[in-house]
Amino acid sequence: MTSSTKTETINGVSLNFTLDGPLDAPMITFAHALSLNLASWDLQIAAFTDQYRVLCIDMRGHGGTDRNGGAFSIEDLADDVVGLLDHLGVAQTHFVGSSLGAMVGFA
Repeated sequence: MTSSTKTETINGVSLNFTLDGPLDAPMITFAHALSLNLASWDLQIAAFTDQYRVLCIDMRGHGGTDRNGGAFSIEDLADDVVGLLDHLGVAQTHFVGSSLGAMVGFA
């Protein structure tokens, strides 16, 4: 799946993400595992973009997203996701996380 990446500064971090699918469709957000990036969801993006607006995020320190200096916590990663959703005007999303991404979702 080829998606164009976008970047927004959220919580002082330059977050890299893709956003695909119909504008009026329900949202689904994918968060990757430790040491991976948003490309790990390419097959899911291809499978869901007909019926969903699909958001995939490179979490802090992964892929095209800055680390922004020192250490960070799961809560910081969760705040980044919520901040991006707020910035995009998303009030509700299905959330799918793998490993680290799942911990972010629980936070």
